[in-house]
Amino acid sequence: MKAAIIVDSTAGLSDELRARDDIYQVDLSLNFKDGETMVDSTEADQVAYFYDKLSRVSELPTTSQPKPGDYIAIFDDIVSKDYDVVFMFLMSSLLSGTFQTGQMVAADYQDQITIHCIDTKGVSVYSEHIVLEALRMIESGMEEEAILDEIQWVTDHSTIYVAIKDLNNLVKGGRMKAMQAMLGNMLKIMPILNFTNEGGLAVYDKVRSLKKVKKTYRDLFNQAYDQYNGHVALAFAHGDAETEIEQLRDDVIADHPDMPSVIKYLTPVVGTHGGKGCLGMATLAKARIEG
Repeated sequence: MKAAIIVDSTAGLSDELRARDDIYQVDLSLNFKDGETMVDSTEADQVAYFYDKLSRVSELPTTSQPKPGDYIAIFDDIVSKDYDVVFMFLMSSLLSGTFQTGQMVAADYQDQITIHCIDTKGVSVYSEHIVLEALRMIESGMEEEAILDEIQWVTDHSTIYVAIKDLNNLVKGGRMKAMQAMLGNMLKIMPILNFTNEGGLAVYDKVRSLKKVKKTYRDLFNQAYDQYNGHVALAFAHGDAETEIEQLRDDVIADHPDMPSVIKYLTPVVGTHGGKGCLGMATLAKARIEG
């Protein structure tokens, strides 16, 4: 089976994955009130510039999903290269129209190639993990229906959490009143959000210090580790808080010091909502195959 994968930019794929011929990416973008437009990016200088500007603006930038033409160009290329099947893993449909637009365009190509549109129900390192697991299954020779079933299992048993450090970002986004944010900042309250099974965001907990965030994340990881007998991946993402996320990672894996993990910046589109300083952790179930 010759398979191609399509993902959106919020997954923050590594350079190695983006360089693969069988992986394609559609990009979201941001629009600041001053007229500046940025394409979602993992480039270090662009990410640093974004978080610096985000901390200085009074209103959050708006985000724009990929245009239909972006998908059309990709599908045309995939068809021309004689792929057998396409797996399209896009960010939660409850957060953006990216999935719906991709699904709409894909319908026009179903007579030329088999396309599976999968709502990852998440973003960032969560989406990248799904891509990695799909590649592992494709390269192991699994049939496409078995891959689809297993991807569904992975998404159903993986979770991402985000601790919001800068409550003023929630004010800019219209999710919190200024007085509430001021009191919350004074009390050092940090809401921890998580993705629901439907792909929406909910408040998981409210804690009063980074120390409590570390304890909560450590407990969550240990629960996942025990539940899946260690057959789980761990990833962290942050909004320009590299030192804090490294310290948090070290605390989280204290009971399992050999546990591998990855740390990434949230891309600008995701960072717009998490804000500068946010700290994310994902407990990621692995596909139930050997290797």
